[in-house]
Amino acid sequence: NALAAGLPGPVLAAALRAGNSPERVATLLADLGLAGEDASLRQDAVRVRTLGAFRVWRGAAELDRKAWGRKIALQLFHLLVVHRGDLLPKSRIVDLLWPDLEPGVADGTFRVALNALNKALEPDRPSGREPRHIIRQGTAYALRHGDDLSLDVAEFERLLDAAGVLEATGEDPGDVAERALGLYDGDFLAEFIEYGDWCDRERERLAARFADHAVRHARRLLGRGDAEGAARSAGRLLDLDPCAEPAYRLLMAAQYRLGDRTAALRTYERCAETLERELGVEPMPETELLRAAIVERRPAGDLDIR
Repeated sequence: NALAAGLPGPVLAAALRAGNSPERVATLLADLGLAGEDASLRQDAVRVRTLGAFRVWRGAAELDRKAWGRKIALQLFHLLVVHRGDLLPKSRIVDLLWPDLEPGVADGTFRVALNALNKALEPDRPSGREPRHIIRQGTAYALRHGDDLSLDVAEFERLLDAAGVLEATGEDPGDVAERALGLYDGDFLAEFIEYGDWCDRERERLAARFADHAVRHARRLLGRGDAEGAARSAGRLLDLDPCAEPAYRLLMAAQYRLGDRTAALRTYERCAETLERELGVEPMPETELLRAAIVERRPAGDLDIR
């Protein structure tokens, strides 16, 4: 029983998605002896998903695009998410978001965007009270995230860092890595390709982290005999990045160890065709050597997976 095991977080999320009010969920948890303070139950708590389709919830209600008021408020929010934890001078924000505006116009645009953003995140904030989610120090601004405003991307990186520490100390990072990789539903702010370099760099960095840890996780699973898990992890990476050649090798090896030599060879063909079509290159020598080993029906335990 997941509840008895003390795992209310996923249960809360599922209950809220099912349409239960925060108050109803709190009552259910109390009945089960799992009551406690949880930011996700509060009507004003904000949850943000940026990996894959961009979605934001305030309490149990999902914000639609109209809630942001203006497109520039969404732009400002996304920029602060990219630079989470850092204070950005207003001049830098303007340069990144609206570089072609005259200084006077840019200042007005920033004020409008900031007011709309604060209203979207805290529509019931009393006049004169400092915003809870947007920090201001002088003329610099930052996003305050944590219990009151949770970011999937921040949790994704926190879990990856924790997995790295476990791995470095010789402990099994598998469960933590699985949780991190499960948060990656797609590229960071994938639908906002018009933003340019300031978002592209973060998108590419996060995609590279996901790919690296997905390969490492698949390799760990394969090494401990979980070929099915390795195949799932490698296949998920390939769904998001069809040119990830190390994932093809891991998938081939997993399929071969599962006794499906035909599927392993089909995966090689898909790899070769995709690399030729997308990049104009042939598979790496390591991939060719693995294919040869599978063609020759060498023992699965003798395969060299790099």
